[in-house]
Amino acid sequence: MPDEQSSRTRVTRRRLLAGLGAVGVAGAASGAGSFALFGDQRSSSGNGVRAGTIDLELENQPDRTYTQGVTGTFKLANGKPGDTFDGDVNLQNTGSVDADHAQIRFGAKISGPDRVDSGDDPALEMAQQFGVTFFSYPKSTVPSGHVTTSSLNDGSDGLLTLADLVDGTNDAVLDDLKPAPRPNGSRALSLAFEWLDDQTHPNLDYPNNTFQGDTLTVTITFALAQKPGQQVLQ
Repeated sequence: MPDEQSSRTRVTRRRLLAGLGAVGVAGAASGAGSFALFGDQRSSSGNGVRAGTIDLELENQPDRTYTQGVTGTFKLANGKPGDTFDGDVNLQNTGSVDADHAQIRFGAKISGPDRVDSGDDPALEMAQQFGVTFFSYPKSTVPSGHVTTSSLNDGSDGLLTLADLVDGTNDAVLDDLKPAPRPNGSRALSLAFEWLDDQTHPNLDYPNNTFQGDTLTVTITFALAQKPGQQVLQ
């Protein structure tokens, strides 16, 4: 009987030692995994992109102050046929990116105490009263892209008028005007007009007296484009 108990005890101890051995192997494997190969790491921080700008500002006053828009580039008060008037607009790119070209678009509206909409465009009718006697962009140099009075389309009637600038005879937008002002540089558009006398210019569609008391308001919109062929004004 004691021998049988001793045998059971030995078996139990043997099994116990085997189990402890298995635990020891597992522990050794676990310990080996805690040691890494050599390595190191660093980071590049503060990365980013800051966009440049094309920022068009205009000036037409003697104090040389550029702003987001100007008024009164040219005015004719108490006007009559035969009168002349002119004006310059300076364009400046106050941004940091070069522009490829400039664009210009003309618009006109008419108002008056007796103005009745005839179904046509009375603003264009009055705009035809004013001949373009001088148009130059840029004002002082003649590089490629230079636009002058002689290079504008007069609609095949031999008479270049403000209406030709407004109604799309020149594709509505005067495009690809070069050079554009470089960053912190400027270019100028120079204009001059004459109120055409219908006695001297009988080919006017409407006589001068049709517009007595009316007011024609002209808006000139400018744009700078970054790339060739880019359309900013539509």
